[in-house]
Amino acid sequence: MTYTLVFEIAAGVRNMRTIVTIAVVTMVGAFYLPKMLSGSIDGDDAVAQANYSQPKKKRSKTARAYRDGQGHFSFNAKLNGNHVKVLVDTGATSVAINWSTARRIGINLSVEDFRHRVSTANGETRMARANIDEIRIDGIVVRNVTAAVLDDKALRGTLLGMSFLNKLKRFEIVGNTLNMIQ
Repeated sequence: MTYTLVFEIAAGVRNMRTIVTIAVVTMVGAFYLPKMLSGSIDGDDAVAQANYSQPKKKRSKTARAYRDGQGHFSFNAKLNGNHVKVLVDTGATSVAINWSTARRIGINLSVEDFRHRVSTANGETRMARANIDEIRIDGIVVRNVTAAVLDDKALRGTLLGMSFLNKLKRFEIVGNTLNMIQ
């Protein structure tokens, strides 16, 4: 009788070991199978995963300005590495700078370059065309931007027009905030 009991206990232990093994394999499979199917395997398979990983998406760069008391949006920008305060003007075809600012940022013009007649909010004046190598605003960098250079009397500040804004991924006004996204 004791001999039979020992065999029954041994058979029970073997069955229990089989049940525990099946349970462990099931739990491990339940944990790793979704990761294996989605391609996000951890641990020793990281080398295999690296061969199949997707290239990382570029993060968007955003610059944000808040409407001032006059309803304008402005930024502290760098034009060719020089600090310049700019006023956003979606009605301006291009970035507009005055002759003094042009000289300060390394654009050298002569009187003969001012051969184009333009009408501005301040009346008619002469304009020269130029290129700004680089405009930086926060993390946004835009290169090779067309600019209109006006006489200092015709333009006191710098306008950030559509020649810059069109090179962005998008820009939007939400409430009192202007967001520029590259």
